[in-house]
Amino acid sequence: MQIISMGAIVSGLFNLSNTVSMVLAGCVVVFYTFLGGMWSVTMTDIVQFVVKTLGIVILVPIFVLTSPRIGGLSGLIDKVPAHHWDMGAYGFSGTLYWILLHVPGLVIGQDIWQRVFTAHDEHVAKRGTILAGFYSILCSLCAVFLGIAVLAAGIKLDDPSLAFEAGVSAFLPTGVAGLLLAAALAACMSVSSGTILACSTTVCNDVYLRFVRGEKSFDGGAHEVEHDAEGNVTTSRDVWVNRGIALSIGVLTIVLAVAISDIFKALDLAYGFLSGCVFVPVFFSFVLRRISPRAGLVSLGLSALTVAGTMAYGESTGQADFAIGGDWPITFGIVVGLVPYLLVTAIDHHKVVPNIEIDESEAAALDA
Repeated sequence: MQIISMGAIVSGLFNLSNTVSMVLAGCVVVFYTFLGGMWSVTMTDIVQFVVKTLGIVILVPIFVLTSPRIGGLSGLIDKVPAHHWDMGAYGFSGTLYWILLHVPGLVIGQDIWQRVFTAHDEHVAKRGTILAGFYSILCSLCAVFLGIAVLAAGIKLDDPSLAFEAGVSAFLPTGVAGLLLAAALAACMSVSSGTILACSTTVCNDVYLRFVRGEKSFDGGAHEVEHDAEGNVTTSRDVWVNRGIALSIGVLTIVLAVAISDIFKALDLAYGFLSGCVFVPVFFSFVLRRISPRAGLVSLGLSALTVAGTMAYGESTGQADFAIGGDWPITFGIVVGLVPYLLVTAIDHHKVVPNIEIDESEAAALDA
Protein backbone atom coordinates (compact mmCIF):
# COMPACT_ATOMS: atom_id res chain seq x y z
CA MET A 1 0.00 0.00 0.00
CA GLN A 2 2.80 2.41 0.90
CA ILE A 3 4.77 1.57 -2.24
CA ILE A 4 1.72 2.26 -4.40
CA SER A 5 1.32 5.61 -2.56
CA MET A 6 4.95 6.49 -3.20
CA GLY A 7 4.54 5.50 -6.83
CA ALA A 8 1.60 7.90 -7.17
CA ILE A 9 3.66 10.82 -5.82
CA VAL A 10 6.73 10.02 -7.92
CA SER A 11 4.56 9.54 -11.01
CA GLY A 12 2.94 12.95 -10.56
CA LEU A 13 6.26 14.69 -9.93
CA PHE A 14 8.32 13.24 -12.75
CA ASN A 15 5.63 12.23 -15.25
CA LEU A 16 6.66 8.58 -15.13
CA SER A 17 4.42 5.56 -15.42
CA ASN A 18 2.97 4.18 -12.19
CA THR A 19 4.82 0.90 -12.65
CA VAL A 20 8.23 2.52 -13.09
CA SER A 21 7.52 4.90 -10.18
CA MET A 22 6.56 2.06 -7.83
CA VAL A 23 9.64 0.03 -8.76
CA LEU A 24 11.96 3.01 -8.25
CA ALA A 25 10.41 4.02 -4.91
CA GLY A 26 10.31 0.42 -3.71
CA CYS A 27 13.95 -0.19 -4.59
CA VAL A 28 15.03 2.88 -2.61
CA VAL A 29 13.12 1.65 0.45
CA VAL A 30 14.45 -1.88 0.18
CA PHE A 31 18.01 -0.61 -0.31
CA TYR A 32 18.22 1.59 2.77
CA THR A 33 16.24 -0.89 4.87
CA PHE A 34 18.72 -3.58 3.87
CA LEU A 35 21.64 -1.40 4.96
CA GLY A 36 20.33 0.66 7.88
CA GLY A 37 17.64 -1.30 9.71
CA MET A 38 15.36 0.35 12.27
CA TRP A 39 17.83 3.16 12.93
CA SER A 40 17.39 4.39 9.34
CA VAL A 41 13.63 4.59 10.00
CA THR A 42 13.83 6.33 13.37
CA MET A 43 16.18 9.09 12.27
CA THR A 44 13.75 10.43 9.65
CA ASP A 45 10.51 10.25 11.66
CA ILE A 46 10.86 13.52 13.58
CA VAL A 47 11.81 15.45 10.42
CA GLN A 48 8.73 14.10 8.63
CA PHE A 49 6.55 15.04 11.59
CA VAL A 50 7.71 18.66 11.62
CA VAL A 51 7.53 19.17 7.85
CA LYS A 52 4.14 17.50 7.42
CA THR A 53 2.69 19.42 10.37
CA LEU A 54 3.84 22.73 8.92
CA GLY A 55 2.67 21.74 5.45
CA ILE A 56 -0.60 19.83 5.84
CA VAL A 57 -1.94 21.17 9.14
CA ILE A 58 -0.89 24.83 8.83
CA LEU A 59 0.04 25.86 5.28
CA VAL A 60 -2.46 23.79 3.25
CA PRO A 61 -5.57 25.34 4.90
CA ILE A 62 -4.08 28.85 4.58
CA PHE A 63 -3.16 28.59 0.89
CA VAL A 64 -6.35 26.73 -0.05
CA LEU A 65 -8.69 29.25 1.57
CA THR A 66 -6.80 32.23 0.11
CA SER A 67 -6.66 30.74 -3.40
CA PRO A 68 -8.80 32.56 -6.01
CA ARG A 69 -9.72 29.14 -7.41
CA ILE A 70 -11.56 28.37 -4.17
CA GLY A 71 -12.90 31.72 -2.98
CA GLY A 72 -12.60 31.18 0.74
CA LEU A 73 -14.60 28.85 2.97
CA SER A 74 -17.95 29.88 1.51
CA GLY A 75 -16.64 29.26 -2.01
CA LEU A 76 -15.37 25.83 -1.00
CA ILE A 77 -18.75 24.87 0.46
CA ASP A 78 -20.63 26.13 -2.61
CA LYS A 79 -18.39 24.41 -5.15
CA VAL A 80 -18.54 20.97 -3.56
CA PRO A 81 -21.67 18.85 -4.17
CA ALA A 82 -23.96 18.78 -1.14
CA HIS A 83 -23.79 15.02 -0.69
CA HIS A 84 -20.05 15.30 -0.02
CA TRP A 85 -20.88 17.05 3.25
CA ASP A 86 -23.36 14.36 4.33
CA MET A 87 -21.85 12.41 7.25
CA GLY A 88 -24.23 9.53 6.58
CA ALA A 89 -23.67 9.34 2.83
CA TYR A 90 -22.05 5.90 3.07
CA GLY A 91 -25.06 4.49 4.91
CA PHE A 92 -24.91 1.95 7.72
CA SER A 93 -23.17 -0.73 5.67
CA GLY A 94 -20.51 1.60 4.29
CA THR A 95 -19.79 3.18 7.66
CA LEU A 96 -19.60 -0.24 9.32
CA TYR A 97 -17.09 -1.35 6.68
CA TRP A 98 -14.71 1.52 7.40
CA ILE A 99 -14.94 0.79 11.14
CA LEU A 100 -14.29 -2.92 10.59
CA LEU A 101 -11.50 -2.17 8.14
CA HIS A 102 -9.51 0.33 10.18
CA VAL A 103 -10.23 0.12 13.91
CA PRO A 104 -9.06 -3.47 14.59
CA GLY A 105 -6.12 -3.06 12.21
CA LEU A 106 -4.93 0.18 13.79
CA VAL A 107 -5.26 -1.23 17.31
CA ILE A 108 -2.69 -3.93 16.51
CA GLY A 109 -0.73 -2.12 13.79
CA GLN A 110 2.95 -3.01 14.19
CA ASP A 111 4.09 0.41 12.90
CA ILE A 112 2.40 1.89 16.01
CA TRP A 113 3.63 -0.75 18.46
CA GLN A 114 7.20 -0.43 17.18
CA ARG A 115 7.19 3.10 18.54
CA VAL A 116 5.39 2.16 21.77
CA PHE A 117 7.85 -0.61 22.63
CA THR A 118 10.83 1.67 22.05
CA ALA A 119 9.55 4.41 24.38
CA HIS A 120 11.77 5.32 27.32
CA ASP A 121 9.18 4.27 29.91
CA GLU A 122 5.49 3.45 30.37
CA HIS A 123 4.44 7.08 30.94
CA VAL A 124 6.12 8.25 27.75
CA ALA A 125 4.46 5.41 25.84
CA LYS A 126 0.98 6.32 27.15
CA ARG A 127 1.30 10.06 26.64
CA GLY A 128 2.87 9.66 23.22
CA THR A 129 0.18 7.25 22.04
CA ILE A 130 -2.70 9.47 23.21
CA LEU A 131 -1.18 12.63 21.72
CA ALA A 132 -0.40 10.81 18.46
CA GLY A 133 -4.02 9.64 18.28
CA PHE A 134 -5.42 13.16 18.51
CA TYR A 135 -2.78 14.47 16.12
CA SER A 136 -3.68 11.76 13.59
CA ILE A 137 -7.32 12.89 13.61
CA LEU A 138 -6.27 16.50 12.97
CA CYS A 139 -3.79 15.60 10.23
CA SER A 140 -6.30 13.27 8.55
CA LEU A 141 -8.99 15.96 8.48
CA CYS A 142 -6.52 18.38 6.87
CA ALA A 143 -5.62 15.78 4.24
CA VAL A 144 -9.33 15.23 3.48
CA PHE A 145 -9.73 19.02 3.30
CA LEU A 146 -7.02 19.09 0.61
CA GLY A 147 -8.84 16.43 -1.39
CA ILE A 148 -12.09 18.40 -1.19
CA ALA A 149 -10.22 21.50 -2.37
CA VAL A 150 -8.94 19.61 -5.43
CA LEU A 151 -12.55 18.77 -6.31
CA ALA A 152 -13.73 22.34 -5.68
CA ALA A 153 -10.97 23.78 -7.88
CA GLY A 154 -12.13 21.61 -10.78
CA ILE A 155 -8.81 19.77 -11.10
CA LYS A 156 -9.43 16.71 -13.30
CA LEU A 157 -7.56 13.53 -12.38
CA ASP A 158 -7.38 10.29 -14.32
CA ASP A 159 -6.28 8.49 -11.15
CA PRO A 160 -7.86 9.50 -7.77
CA SER A 161 -4.71 8.40 -5.94
CA LEU A 162 -2.94 11.42 -7.46
CA ALA A 163 -5.16 13.88 -5.52
CA PHE A 164 -2.61 14.59 -2.78
CA GLU A 165 0.22 15.40 -5.19
CA ALA A 166 -2.10 17.41 -7.43
CA GLY A 167 -3.48 19.45 -4.52
CA VAL A 168 -0.09 20.22 -3.01
CA SER A 169 1.31 21.24 -6.40
CA ALA A 170 -1.74 23.36 -7.25
CA PHE A 171 -2.13 25.37 -4.04
CA LEU A 172 1.31 25.62 -2.41
CA PRO A 173 4.34 27.58 -3.64
CA THR A 174 6.83 25.46 -5.56
CA GLY A 175 9.50 25.20 -2.87
CA VAL A 176 7.03 24.48 -0.08
CA ALA A 177 5.18 21.97 -2.26
CA GLY A 178 8.40 20.12 -3.03
CA LEU A 179 9.34 19.98 0.64
CA LEU A 180 5.90 18.68 1.65
CA LEU A 181 5.85 16.04 -1.08
CA ALA A 182 9.32 14.94 -0.01
CA ALA A 183 8.06 14.60 3.57
CA ALA A 184 5.05 12.60 2.38
CA LEU A 185 7.35 10.30 0.45
CA ALA A 186 9.56 9.93 3.52
CA ALA A 187 6.55 9.07 5.69
CA CYS A 188 5.48 6.33 3.26
CA MET A 189 9.07 5.09 3.19
CA SER A 190 9.16 5.01 7.00
CA VAL A 191 6.01 2.91 7.29
CA SER A 192 6.96 0.52 4.49
CA SER A 193 10.50 0.14 5.83
CA GLY A 194 9.22 -0.54 9.34
CA THR A 195 6.77 -3.12 8.01
CA ILE A 196 9.48 -4.91 6.05
CA LEU A 197 11.64 -4.98 9.19
CA ALA A 198 8.77 -6.38 11.26
CA CYS A 199 8.15 -9.15 8.73
CA SER A 200 11.83 -10.04 8.39
CA THR A 201 12.31 -10.09 12.18
CA THR A 202 9.35 -12.43 12.59
CA VAL A 203 10.57 -14.78 9.87
CA CYS A 204 14.13 -14.71 11.25
CA ASN A 205 13.13 -15.35 14.87
CA ASP A 206 10.26 -17.79 14.34
CA VAL A 207 11.50 -19.71 11.30
CA TYR A 208 15.25 -19.34 10.80
CA LEU A 209 16.45 -19.32 14.43
CA ARG A 210 13.95 -21.95 15.53
CA PHE A 211 14.01 -24.44 12.68
CA VAL A 212 17.36 -23.79 10.97
CA ARG A 213 19.61 -22.82 13.86
CA GLY A 214 17.66 -24.87 16.42
CA GLU A 215 18.13 -22.06 18.92
CA LYS A 216 14.58 -22.01 20.19
CA SER A 217 11.85 -24.64 20.08
CA PHE A 218 8.11 -24.00 19.81
CA ASP A 219 7.64 -24.27 23.57
CA GLY A 220 10.49 -21.89 24.30
CA GLY A 221 13.06 -24.51 25.29
CA ALA A 222 16.67 -23.88 24.36
CA HIS A 223 18.49 -26.25 22.04
CA GLU A 224 22.00 -26.59 20.65
CA VAL A 225 23.23 -23.44 18.94
CA GLU A 226 26.27 -22.70 16.79
CA HIS A 227 29.41 -21.31 18.42
CA ASP A 228 32.60 -19.82 17.09
CA ALA A 229 36.14 -20.96 17.93
CA GLU A 230 36.03 -19.12 21.25
CA GLY A 231 32.74 -20.64 22.29
CA ASN A 232 30.58 -17.56 21.60
CA VAL A 233 27.24 -17.76 19.86
CA THR A 234 27.70 -16.52 16.31
CA THR A 235 25.64 -13.46 15.41
CA SER A 236 27.22 -11.75 12.36
CA ARG A 237 25.84 -14.36 10.00
CA ASP A 238 22.42 -13.98 11.60
CA VAL A 239 22.49 -10.25 10.86
CA TRP A 240 23.12 -10.94 7.18
CA VAL A 241 20.47 -13.66 7.16
CA ASN A 242 18.00 -11.13 8.60
CA ARG A 243 19.03 -8.62 5.95
CA GLY A 244 18.62 -11.23 3.24
CA ILE A 245 15.12 -12.01 4.49
CA ALA A 246 14.28 -8.29 4.53
CA LEU A 247 15.58 -7.98 0.96
CA SER A 248 13.48 -10.93 -0.22
CA ILE A 249 10.33 -9.59 1.47
CA GLY A 250 11.00 -6.15 0.01
CA VAL A 251 11.30 -7.50 -3.53
CA LEU A 252 8.12 -9.54 -3.07
CA THR A 253 6.35 -6.40 -1.81
CA ILE A 254 7.36 -4.46 -4.93
CA VAL A 255 6.05 -7.26 -7.15
CA LEU A 256 2.72 -7.29 -5.29
CA ALA A 257 2.44 -3.49 -5.45
CA VAL A 258 2.95 -3.52 -9.22
CA ALA A 259 0.44 -6.35 -9.62
CA ILE A 260 -2.26 -4.59 -7.55
CA SER A 261 -1.48 -0.97 -8.62
CA ASP A 262 -4.80 0.38 -7.23
CA ILE A 263 -4.19 2.15 -3.89
CA PHE A 264 -7.78 1.60 -2.73
CA LYS A 265 -7.76 -2.10 -3.53
CA ALA A 266 -4.38 -2.38 -1.78
CA LEU A 267 -5.89 -0.66 1.26
CA ASP A 268 -8.87 -3.04 1.27
CA LEU A 269 -6.62 -6.09 0.92
CA ALA A 270 -4.03 -5.05 3.49
CA TYR A 271 -6.43 -4.01 6.24
CA GLY A 272 -8.89 -6.75 5.32
CA PHE A 273 -6.35 -9.39 6.31
CA LEU A 274 -4.91 -7.33 9.16
CA SER A 275 -8.29 -6.73 10.79
CA GLY A 276 -9.92 -9.99 9.79
CA CYS A 277 -7.02 -12.32 10.66
CA VAL A 278 -4.38 -10.76 12.89
CA PHE A 279 -6.56 -8.75 15.28
CA VAL A 280 -7.95 -11.65 17.33
CA PRO A 281 -4.71 -13.47 18.31
CA VAL A 282 -2.72 -10.25 18.86
CA PHE A 283 -5.46 -8.61 20.92
CA PHE A 284 -5.85 -11.61 23.21
CA SER A 285 -2.10 -11.89 23.65
CA PHE A 286 -2.27 -8.43 25.22
CA VAL A 287 -5.24 -9.01 27.53
CA LEU A 288 -4.87 -12.65 28.66
CA ARG A 289 -2.50 -13.60 31.47
CA ARG A 290 -1.65 -16.94 29.83
CA ILE A 291 -1.92 -17.52 26.09
CA SER A 292 -1.77 -20.48 23.74
CA PRO A 293 0.60 -20.02 20.77
CA ARG A 294 -1.17 -22.96 19.10
CA ALA A 295 -4.48 -21.11 19.39
CA GLY A 296 -2.90 -18.13 17.67
CA LEU A 297 -1.64 -20.26 14.77
CA VAL A 298 -4.99 -22.00 14.34
CA SER A 299 -6.84 -18.67 14.45
CA LEU A 300 -4.49 -17.07 11.92
CA GLY A 301 -4.69 -20.00 9.51
CA LEU A 302 -8.47 -20.46 9.54
CA SER A 303 -9.28 -16.76 9.41
CA ALA A 304 -6.83 -16.18 6.54
CA LEU A 305 -8.48 -18.95 4.53
CA THR A 306 -11.89 -17.49 5.38
CA VAL A 307 -11.04 -13.93 4.35
CA ALA A 308 -9.34 -15.06 1.13
CA GLY A 309 -12.14 -17.47 0.29
CA THR A 310 -14.88 -14.90 0.93
CA MET A 311 -13.11 -12.30 -1.20
CA ALA A 312 -12.61 -14.82 -4.02
CA TYR A 313 -16.29 -15.81 -3.85
CA GLY A 314 -17.42 -12.18 -3.97
CA GLU A 315 -15.12 -11.31 -6.87
CA SER A 316 -16.24 -14.33 -8.89
CA THR A 317 -19.97 -13.82 -8.28
CA GLY A 318 -19.98 -10.02 -8.43
CA GLN A 319 -21.46 -9.65 -4.94
CA ALA A 320 -19.84 -6.48 -3.60
CA ASP A 321 -20.49 -7.20 0.10
CA PHE A 322 -18.47 -10.41 -0.16
CA ALA A 323 -15.75 -9.11 -2.49
CA ILE A 324 -12.62 -7.08 -1.78
CA GLY A 325 -13.88 -3.95 -0.05
CA GLY A 326 -16.99 -5.64 1.35
CA ASP A 327 -18.14 -6.08 4.96
CA TRP A 328 -18.35 -9.84 5.08
CA PRO A 329 -14.73 -10.94 4.53
CA ILE A 330 -13.58 -9.06 7.65
CA THR A 331 -16.65 -10.05 9.67
CA PHE A 332 -16.33 -13.73 8.79
CA GLY A 333 -12.57 -13.59 9.40
CA ILE A 334 -12.97 -12.18 12.92
CA VAL A 335 -15.69 -14.68 13.86
CA VAL A 336 -13.87 -17.69 12.37
CA GLY A 337 -10.67 -16.56 14.08
CA LEU A 338 -12.32 -15.92 17.46
CA VAL A 339 -14.15 -19.21 17.93
CA PRO A 340 -11.22 -21.63 17.39
CA TYR A 341 -8.92 -19.31 19.33
CA LEU A 342 -11.12 -19.56 22.42
CA LEU A 343 -11.64 -23.32 21.99
CA VAL A 344 -7.94 -24.16 21.53
CA THR A 345 -6.99 -21.83 24.39
CA ALA A 346 -9.47 -23.64 26.66
CA ILE A 347 -8.12 -27.14 25.91
CA ASP A 348 -4.41 -26.36 25.46
CA HIS A 349 -2.35 -27.41 28.50
CA HIS A 350 0.83 -25.76 27.21
CA LYS A 351 -0.07 -22.12 27.67
CA VAL A 352 2.70 -19.59 28.15
CA VAL A 353 2.99 -16.26 29.92
CA PRO A 354 3.42 -13.35 27.48
CA ASN A 355 6.80 -11.68 27.65
CA ILE A 356 6.12 -8.73 29.96
CA GLU A 357 9.41 -8.84 31.85
CA ILE A 358 11.52 -5.70 31.69
CA ASP A 359 15.15 -6.21 30.76
CA GLU A 360 16.77 -4.36 33.65
CA SER A 361 20.19 -4.23 31.98
CA GLU A 362 18.69 -2.57 28.90
CA ALA A 363 16.75 -0.12 31.08
CA ALA A 364 19.90 0.78 33.00
CA ALA A 365 21.78 1.33 29.75
CA LEU A 366 19.04 3.68 28.51
CA ASP A 367 19.04 5.64 31.76
CA ALA A 368 22.82 5.94 31.59
